[in-house]
Amino acid sequence: MSTLFCLTLMVPALPAEKTFTTERPFSKVGHDDWEPSVAADSAGHVYMATTRYGGPNACKGCPDPAIVVRRSSDGGRTWSKPDFICRCRGVEGQHDPVMVTDRHGRVFMTWMNDFDVQFGRSDDFGRTWSRPGSLDGALNFSDKPWIAASRSGRDVYVFFNASDPYAVYSHNAGRTWSEPILTTKSGLYFFSGGATVTPDGTVLSSQAAYPQDEDGPISLFVVRSTDGGKTWDTVGIDRSRKQPPCPPGAGCSAAYYGAQMTMASDANGRIYVLYNANKRREGPHRLFLRYSSDSGETWSLPRQMTRTRRRVDHEFPMIAAAGDGDVHIAWMDDRIRLGRKWNVFYRHSSDGGTTWAKRWRLSDRNGGAPYKSAEGFRFPYGDYGQLALDGDNGVFAIWGEGPSYEGPGGSWYTRSL
Repeated sequence: MSTLFCLTLMVPALPAEKTFTTERPFSKVGHDDWEPSVAADSAGHVYMATTRYGGPNACKGCPDPAIVVRRSSDGGRTWSKPDFICRCRGVEGQHDPVMVTDRHGRVFMTWMNDFDVQFGRSDDFGRTWSRPGSLDGALNFSDKPWIAASRSGRDVYVFFNASDPYAVYSHNAGRTWSEPILTTKSGLYFFSGGATVTPDGTVLSSQAAYPQDEDGPISLFVVRSTDGGKTWDTVGIDRSRKQPPCPPGAGCSAAYYGAQMTMASDANGRIYVLYNANKRREGPHRLFLRYSSDSGETWSLPRQMTRTRRRVDHEFPMIAAAGDGDVHIAWMDDRIRLGRKWNVFYRHSSDGGTTWAKRWRLSDRNGGAPYKSAEGFRFPYGDYGQLALDGDNGVFAIWGEGPSYEGPGGSWYTRSL
């Protein structure tokens, strides 16, 4: 007599797929909007900001380009009209807005007035903003700010680059600030790409370090502080070879397609970095994820997040995280009509990056601007896009599309259903 044994293989269940609304423009066609930011809280408030070139100014002598903000109080279903972050008379131009929120519903923003890093705060859900204040002290030139805040909003950090990476901190919700602190020095040119504060108070920023002549490998670092921003250490994450060249006629700088790294952390303190990198000089980038469960001291091995044809280029990573391993990523690539059309794609993991739902195309609108078609848009517009979570499993995404680096283009957004 024989007995038949059945072996059941346990296959991890994929996370439920997210679906999204059809993408919409930040403003009507004709406005030239670039490098947007998005933030959300757990009470239905969502905020979008973008850098706008041209159009009506806030006043005579006000900046152009200028930072404009829209707000929603119903989870992104309806939006206010665009409003200026400040009049800021005498400033030539504003750039690089980045926003975050805290659990009290306050909104914190950093941006640049010319090449001077600024901070502003709103305590009334984006209706009004504090008077901007400069953060970069005696430094003559600053670039690429990024902001992070603790859940309570008491601890706020802004990172920026004056060739080397600097940080400033506030431990009273942005009322007063430290002097700029040099986080690391290497002779390279750094670009901030993300920042986060974990529940235990560790603060980290993701950085991409370029040779000064932009002709060589790009080093990807995390700078990290466990004492409230007073001292910093540096952790190497990866290295990318020289970036793909700017396409003929696109008008971008030599570093435009360079490697970038962004970051987020969840409620349990697991930290995630998402970055694009290549292994062949001027070759197309792939997209990689690493995580740390010990406040950034050690990191997992890199995991490649997409499987595509060898020549497909991946650029401008975006990430957000919350809860117990709830991770959301997005990026741009040119897999559709290789090199001639770009799109924004999204994936989601609910178990800390172990399993992932299928890819979702966010840039799904057929037309609506001269640079758009059913296959995508002609060129990425600006150096970054962003994701935000609302605390109730809602996802918001915003990014830039255009005909070329020189534009005019627009900021486009969507939300999960």
